[in-house]
Amino acid sequence: MKYKLVWEMHGPDAHPTAEHHAVHLEEFAKKFKIELHQVGVEKIADNFSAAIMVINESDVETIQKSLRPHHVIEYTEE
Repeated sequence: MKYKLVWEMHGPDAHPTAEHHAVHLEEFAKKFKIELHQVGVEKIADNFSAAIMVINESDVETIQKSLRPHHVIEYTEE
């Protein structure tokens, strides 16, 4: 099973901040050998974006303890 982890960013710099955060998520995954299925940014509204990563269930606890995402959502590919 895969999970989507979400870090919300709010304010006028939300989107560039989310983009910057996504770079660090990718670096973290590489450093700790976490398989990434997806990493990126979702623009939700003006002044509201999110950095996201999709990972395997086995890595969720590691990420939650270290990076404390705002949301952890079961991920199903569409």
